[in-house]
Amino acid sequence: MEIKKAIQLVGLVMCMGLSSIQTQAQDSKDKVIWLRNTSFYFTNSFYFGDNMMADAHRVHNMGADVKLGIVRYKNVGVALFAGFTKLKVVDTQMIGLVTSSQQIKGGATLFYQLDITPSSTFKPEFGIYDLSFTSKGEYIDIKSMSGTGMLVGTEYQYNVSKNFRGVVGLHYHWNKYNVHTPKEYKNYFERANYIQLSVGFNF
Repeated sequence: MEIKKAIQLVGLVMCMGLSSIQTQAQDSKDKVIWLRNTSFYFTNSFYFGDNMMADAHRVHNMGADVKLGIVRYKNVGVALFAGFTKLKVVDTQMIGLVTSSQQIKGGATLFYQLDITPSSTFKPEFGIYDLSFTSKGEYIDIKSMSGTGMLVGTEYQYNVSKNFRGVVGLHYHWNKYNVHTPKEYKNYFERANYIQLSVGFNF
């Protein structure tokens, strides 16, 4: 169910993003710019720390994100994003009889656009999002676990053409899950930290 919702959200973002190209010709005229652009990324998330997510899963895990620029005023803007990460289980003793996990997220970021040259831009940003974490094995499916996440990082964009840009991003993520476990184990199971590297394009 969570996967279906994520696919629907990504589809909506794509449809909205296609209409954003028409607004870019008016950038020099409008002080407030709506539906500026859409970005797609392939991601690699590196989990670390003393917690279940890092101990039970592979260090690096692949996924994908999509982001829609909603509004920008001068150099400050807001974007919506959604994405997923597939995690490979490497220690079943820490997480139970499961073979893989998946995390789905969706939220918003506040960014500052810093133009370095006419063709390159840095975009430092801070974001907050909801997330859903599920695990499954050959014979079992574990009920999904909800939570909240925050991110801080930056993107670098390079203009390949007028309406197409290459994007590289680096962000730190902090997650907290809604878990029911004895108090002495709560911090271990309810928190996760990871660095996410993303590569993609923007139009």
